[in-house]
Amino acid sequence: MEALQKREHEVASLKDRQAMQANTLAKTQEKLQADAGNLRADQQAIEAQQAARLARYAGPDPATEAERLHQATQRLSEAAQLAEAERTRQQLALKGTREKITQRREDLRRHEADFQARQVELASALTAAGLTTAAEAQALRLPAAEAQQLAQRRQQHLTDQQASQQLQAKLGADLARHHELALTHLTTQDLTAGLAQLNAENEQLHQRLGAAASQLVQDDEARQQQAAGLRQLAARQREQERWQDLAEQIGSAKGDKFSQFAQGLTLNHLARLANLRLRQLTGRYTILKMPNRNLELQIIDHDQADTVRPMASLSGGESFLVSLALALGLSELAGYKARIESLFIDEGFGTLDPDALNTALDALERLQHSGKMIGVISHVADLKDRIGTQIRVQPGAGGNSTVRVVDVVGTETSCAG
Repeated sequence: MEALQKREHEVASLKDRQAMQANTLAKTQEKLQADAGNLRADQQAIEAQQAARLARYAGPDPATEAERLHQATQRLSEAAQLAEAERTRQQLALKGTREKITQRREDLRRHEADFQARQVELASALTAAGLTTAAEAQALRLPAAEAQQLAQRRQQHLTDQQASQQLQAKLGADLARHHELALTHLTTQDLTAGLAQLNAENEQLHQRLGAAASQLVQDDEARQQQAAGLRQLAARQREQERWQDLAEQIGSAKGDKFSQFAQGLTLNHLARLANLRLRQLTGRYTILKMPNRNLELQIIDHDQADTVRPMASLSGGESFLVSLALALGLSELAGYKARIESLFIDEGFGTLDPDALNTALDALERLQHSGKMIGVISHVADLKDRIGTQIRVQPGAGGNSTVRVVDVVGTETSCAG
């Protein structure tokens, strides 16, 4: 119905445009006729005026006037041609409009016929449904969403039905081909029974497979627990090794291992303190505790390309210097809370050769200059010339001895009471 109204509206519009174009064309034709009449009248007036002028008096050049009139005529002719072209164009447009109107009328008649046919179909459908008007049918329509859902379900049903038909046809073709090939002599009942047996066996296999899968899961869990246990065992073994190492150090029945370990630490500290003093005495040697031996020392000889030497390889002078450094270091280690300013050395000089003795005395003088009081107890006569202040003990009769103090200028003072 709406399409029919639209077509009627288009036809009416085309008729209006055709009437407007026809009116415009008529006006154009009237204008052209008026222009042609005016042109003829002007031409006649010109000719009459030219004749009168020629009869009465000589005027402008007739040729010039003729040329002017010719140009004016030519312009009017061009205007007439343009008007004629416009008239032709309007006629062609009018023809096209008439053809469109004719086509629209044909479309309108066809749509009217279709509309009548649809009306008859609608009336028949309403009668079959027990309805009287289209409004009643409109009121019975489903909501758009539900209608779309039903349409989709219907389309799905048609698709499934088509697929089912195709599958049924394929199965029928397969069955016919199997009958032609005669692949088995068994009947359908036998095949059905065999299939049921195979299904039962398949179900049993699935159950066994499920049991095997469950066992695999349990095995994985057991493996994970075993791995966790192995990690704990490795951690405990490392802890046991640490305690075992500690037990090897302090776990003996006598406790001598730990004692030697502690003494080794003390000896290492003593070696560091002795090296500080030894550098003051001589820069040639460094005392070092032997690796892996807690209570043994060795010497690094820097004058021999840092050769490591055992203590037994030292000469008398070298041994005296090293022993002196160790004694000084031991005094610092023993008196870490109090400063020890005095040092007494009892003998040991008699075993030194002159060079070693000179070296030892130079070292003692350096220590004395550093602020320490050095006392030397010895029977070596060469020491008298190097030691300024002396305490001399002379044996007397009856086991008695005389003590005298000799100062730097050689004055002796008796200490008898």
